[in-house]
Amino acid sequence: MPLPQFDKLSRPNLFRSNAWLSAWLSGWSHSFAEKSIEHFSCGKLPVYAYFEKVLGFISLKTFYPTGVSSKILPAIRNEYFQFPFDPLDNEQDWDNFWTALNTAGWDRIFFNDLLKSSSDYSLLMEQAKKRGFTVLVRGGENTFGIDTSTGLFDNYLKNLGKNTKLKLFNKRAKVKSAGALEVTNVFDDREKFVALLNGFHIERWGKPCFSSNNEKMMHCLLDNLIAEGATVDFSVMTINGEPSSAVFDIHWGNRVFNLQSGYKENLINGVSLGTLHLGYQIEAAFNNPAIDFYDLMAGRGKYANYKESLATVKAEFVCLVVIKSPWIIRAYQLKDMLRSVKRSLFKS
Repeated sequence: MPLPQFDKLSRPNLFRSNAWLSAWLSGWSHSFAEKSIEHFSCGKLPVYAYFEKVLGFISLKTFYPTGVSSKILPAIRNEYFQFPFDPLDNEQDWDNFWTALNTAGWDRIFFNDLLKSSSDYSLLMEQAKKRGFTVLVRGGENTFGIDTSTGLFDNYLKNLGKNTKLKLFNKRAKVKSAGALEVTNVFDDREKFVALLNGFHIERWGKPCFSSNNEKMMHCLLDNLIAEGATVDFSVMTINGEPSSAVFDIHWGNRVFNLQSGYKENLINGVSLGTLHLGYQIEAAFNNPAIDFYDLMAGRGKYANYKESLATVKAEFVCLVVIKSPWIIRAYQLKDMLRSVKRSLFKS
């Protein structure tokens, strides 16, 4: 699949915008003192840092860009990492960034969910090599989306697999025969929507969609987005007036980001209400000339990777850790070796 829609991300994108980063601070900054976290700027990039042990006894000063989740701050996933400056032909900003890291006494810094096709990824790799640092890939995942720029939902449906089209569109008739079906944006009642989404997630996953910190962050983000003119869709699908599915979409720039969803399982036999609801959201994106991409983002369903079957475009995220000193590499190698031995022992 081609990548052009992913490479057309605005700078900053939603997850690196002031709206998102200030909301992240609102939700999580109260934890800084308790967890001995420093927060400051390395050049133009705001970061947080803390000491983390590797192998139980090696303490490394570890950095993350502000807004990015970590073990110590399990925030909402921050995809599409970008630097707050154009990484191309901008040596002074790079110099300022690395100089500030050195002054802060860094050992390693994590960059999660970079598009592998982006200039942020390629220039970071080039910069690290140029300065004698090592970059380790500590994970990767595909991200998915639907190019809606043609405005032709019917053509999109024609290119879906038979089973996918059945779940996304054809089952509408069966659901409507079970009762009155409505899809409504309930943004004016955000408390109700968050409670609904949390309830669906508890039922399906055994835990709420948002922790208390992330819920606080989300309310601040919503206020910020309204102030900046973005559109939020708290979409609820009801059958005979009873909520059956919820989808949380944000329209930022020329794309819709599908942040979360939840639904009742087994309400109607043979119908995936979550996929059916997404069908209405995707159709609305095709019909809106201001939207040219419906971003399903990374992640998969409980039982299958439903996003891949819906997508017309996919790309690859990578998670990188840049390491300052060669001796730290030995610690990583030892950690990986011990993990491999542990897995072998459990298998046997």
